[in-house]
Amino acid sequence: DAAATERKRLESIKRDLLGIVTHELNTPLTSARASLELLLEGVYGDMEQRAKDHLALSLRSLQRVLHLSGDILAAERVHSGTLSLNKRQTKSVDYVWKALEMVAHQAEEKAIYIEGAIGLYTVNADEDRLVQVMINFLNNAIKFSNEKARISICVRKILTDKGSQLLTEIADNGRGVPPAFANRIFEKFVQVRPKDDSSIGGSGLGLAICKVIIDQHAGTIGVRENPEGGSIFWFTIPSE
Repeated sequence: DAAATERKRLESIKRDLLGIVTHELNTPLTSARASLELLLEGVYGDMEQRAKDHLALSLRSLQRVLHLSGDILAAERVHSGTLSLNKRQTKSVDYVWKALEMVAHQAEEKAIYIEGAIGLYTVNADEDRLVQVMINFLNNAIKFSNEKARISICVRKILTDKGSQLLTEIADNGRGVPPAFANRIFEKFVQVRPKDDSSIGGSGLGLAICKVIIDQHAGTIGVRENPEGGSIFWFTIPSE
């Protein structure tokens, strides 16, 4: 009917507008981030520690805006059903190492050591989307871990009632996730602590997007308590 047609038209306009806004934001912000990183690395000469501290704070704020922009756009794609997959033969080591490359700087800043037991498997999956899930898990593990902590990655095959599955786990020794939040944490805008979005950074959308990605792979996703303290975030996808 006319109302449904108008609703679809407005949804289309909203998607297009979000796409334009995020693109127009991301281009200059990405350029600014690169310049700040070069300044902090001393490419243009040495500077006083006070100046470095101010630049580092600006860089963290800029990165947060970039992450938020990406999360908003991805969340809209989830809502509209346009978050699609590009499946192909993907190696487990590839989606793990590509994610590690993206979080290496954050880990180095806190002197966090990331170790892994990564089985060599090939699955039919969207590698970029799996990298996105891994980055989200690793970023959270780094954010909520103390300095000089250890984070462990494990990739292995398991047999479930759904058949053979590839299980990927990321374990940390951070503050952990209360049992009451174990399921809710994958809902949109849910924060374990209300002040997390401002004090630590995050939009509350990342894990919800991860769930949609894994659901689209016909897999499962979750979090459980780490016996050594902290949390183990995990996901499975069919291995055959």
